[in-house]
This record gives sequence, C-alpha cells and structure tokens, in this order.
Amino acid sequence: MRYVKLLFLLLIGAVALFFIFSIVIPEGPKIIIQYDRDAKETVYALADKSLSLTVYDTAGNEHILRLRSNSKLPLKEQVGILTRMLKKLPKERKFRSFFVGRLIEAFGADRTMSERLSLAASKSPLWEQAKGDPRIGSENKFVKEIANQAMIYPELKELFVRHGYEIQIANVEKVLIDPQTKLPYDCLTWFSLSRPLTPIGNGYWRDDAKVYWKWRTIEEPRGPIEYTVKEVKGADPKTFRFLAERVEGVWGKDRNGIYFFEQRIEGADISTWEPLDWGYSKDKNYVYKDVHIVTKADPKTFRVPEP
Repeated sequence: MRYVKLLFLLLIGAVALFFIFSIVIPEGPKIIIQYDRDAKETVYALADKSLSLTVYDTAGNEHILRLRSNSKLPLKEQVGILTRMLKKLPKERKFRSFFVGRLIEAFGADRTMSERLSLAASKSPLWEQAKGDPRIGSENKFVKEIANQAMIYPELKELFVRHGYEIQIANVEKVLIDPQTKLPYDCLTWFSLSRPLTPIGNGYWRDDAKVYWKWRTIEEPRGPIEYTVKEVKGADPKTFRFLAERVEGVWGKDRNGIYFFEQRIEGADISTWEPLDWGYSKDKNYVYKDVHIVTKADPKTFRVPEP
C-alpha cells in the first residue's frame, strides 16, 4: 500500500511539473499573426514588430518568405523565435525563396553574418584585397560563391533543415565594399529553399513533386565547383528511372515517355527505343538527335556519323 501511495505522489508531481513548464513558464515572446487583405500578405511578428516573417498571397510571390528585423537580440535568440514562427506557417505552403534584404541589417543589431562574409573574403585567394576586387568575375558572383563555400549562415541552415528545407544563397545584388578594409561586408541577399533531393542515378534526382537533372560546372582557373539543376518538365517522380548513358548522352524514362537529359523526346516509342552514341537514339519509327527527329533517317539502316 505504501508503494502505491508513493507512485501516486510521483504521478501528481510529474503532472504539476508539466503544468509549470508548459503553462506557467511562457514559451517566449508572443507571436502575433496579422492578415492584410489589401496587400494580400500575412505577417507573423513579435508584438513590438522587431522581428517578423511575411508570407505573400499574390500570384508569383506565394513561394517567398520575407524576413524583417530591427531586433537587438543575438542571432541565436532571433533564430529561436523564427523557429516558432515557422511552426505556425500553413503546412500546405511550399516555399522556394527566403529574402532577408541587406545582409548587414538582416538580423537587426547582430552583424555576425556580415562579419563572417568579410572574414571569408579575406582568406580567399580569389579576392584581391589591395584593390578591393575579385580576381575573377563580378563582386556579386564572388560574394555569392564565397558565402556559400564558407557557410556564413549555419544558424539558418539548421533552422530550415528542421522544417524540411535545404538552404543556400541563390542571388546577391549591390555588394558594398568597406573603403578601409577593402573587403565585402554587405549585399542584398536571396536564399533559395528546396526540399532535399533523392538521387535516381547518373545525374537524375527527384523530390516529392518533380524530377531534376543536376550536373557539375567547373570554372577555371581555381574556380569553385558549381552545380546546376534543371527541372525535367512533365516527368513523373514516382515512375522515373535512369535508362541509359552513352557518349554525349544520358536518358531517363517514366510511364509517359523518354527524356534526353532534362528534355522529353516527344513521340518516342518506349517499347522499341534504344540509345546510340553522340546524342543519337532511335525507335521503330524515327531516329533522334538529342530530342529532335532526324528527317529522312531510316531507323533500320541508320549509323551514327563520325564526330
């Protein structure tokens, strides 16, 4: 009987602690949700409006998240509040862009990311600090690449990973160079948001909704490796698979047709199609070069021309 009483008291104590931590102790600053009917946007903000996320309902902007901050809180604490804001967003909404405005003002008084950008540039052999210019390409391109390589936004990466997104800087504009240090410290910054891709094989990838062709671009000299991703339009991610690879050609297929890299070969007969070298392929009806029909070519007698 004594043990039963002890267990009962422990249960009461656990319930009391749960009540204290979940109700009595506040989760954090209150988040207010306001819908502007005229602007067709919803703002998730702190009561003092020092930190907010804006979601747009206008055509063409519905995939954008807009950050605004004049907060005096450290970056880590602001990210904690953004975590709570993201949890309140409609689960059916899919976002592709995260715009923070000018990097130096993105998180109010906290200039951590701006400082990381300058530090990364100072260590890069591609930045000529004496002149305050990149050795290769434009300022915008250099800043985008060095910011991604140095991962100046680990807090944002962790934040969005928890919500099922991959994030990277997609575009920068109007880079500012410090006249004393000759280093970049600010720019208008757009991040891209994407769902993690699952490899299909030989350059093909997919997510829940689409299929993509992803290939690597290597810049010279000493340039960074870049990946370019294009949507395979019309492809079905559930049935798509890698089909064949030959000299100068990669093909995939789904239940609807055959694809050369990211383009569909319209009208190709799936059951009789076969790959050839140098971007050629054929079926019982036609010979194809890339995705185009080779006129007057007989698939029974066709031979790939010498390159």
